[in-house]
Amino acid sequence: MKKLFLVFLFLYSILPSSGFAQETKQYSMLFKLIVHDGNNKGTLLNITKNGEQISNSETDGKWDIQLLDFNAHYLFTCTKEGYITKAIEIDTTVPEERMNKRFNKFKCEVNLFPQPKDRILNYYRPVGRLIYNDSYDDFNYDEKYMQSVGAAY
Repeated sequence: MKKLFLVFLFLYSILPSSGFAQETKQYSMLFKLIVHDGNNKGTLLNITKNGEQISNSETDGKWDIQLLDFNAHYLFTCTKEGYITKAIEIDTTVPEERMNKRFNKFKCEVNLFPQPKDRILNYYRPVGRLIYNDSYDDFNYDEKYMQSVGAAY
């Protein structure tokens, strides 16, 4: 009996504690940045989560897989010197019971264009917003937001 207890104690001590914890739920999406009339050298992707910067790195323009925690607000800001900066907002808030099911991998593509020669253009709001949509039971662009942004720009 003492031997069995020692074997159990040994196994328990070497097993990773995360094996007993619930896995963190994340949403997986594909993100691509395209630079028109130029290349991706010096193109930055800044990602904030709930207002705090979590990443700021140069991007090569290929499809990147982004793993996003649920119930968070993200802002993907794409910049390049001499180009119009654009941002995409992603709200990963979903119903609790929906987190356990699979989502389609959304493809988000952002196009950067050169600044006009006669003026500087700035977008003061994100040009797109991705949210969970009850009608689709999945993530999709926020159509109302897209209409309001289209009217503003």
